[in-house]
Amino acid sequence: MLAGLFLAAALMAEPAVGAEAKAGVASAAKPEGPKKVCVLQAQTGSHFKKRICATPEEWEERRRRDAEEMAKMSDRQGFCRGDNC
Repeated sequence: MLAGLFLAAALMAEPAVGAEAKAGVASAAKPEGPKKVCVLQAQTGSHFKKRICATPEEWEERRRRDAEEMAKMSDRQGFCRGDNC
């Protein structure tokens, strides 16, 4: 009976040590990368939102491209192009 308790205690302790060892290996193998920022974005025609993650530099590039695209679209519409608008 006593040997069974020791065996049970040893088996219960082994996964904890293994988990710690695996966590150490996983953290050592994964290099520290740039921090990502995630946002939930509404999808057209759906009630579901899509999670998009990117670095701050990628978000800035995306904003710049979107602004350029909006400027192109507004130029194509032929609305007022003078100082009187």
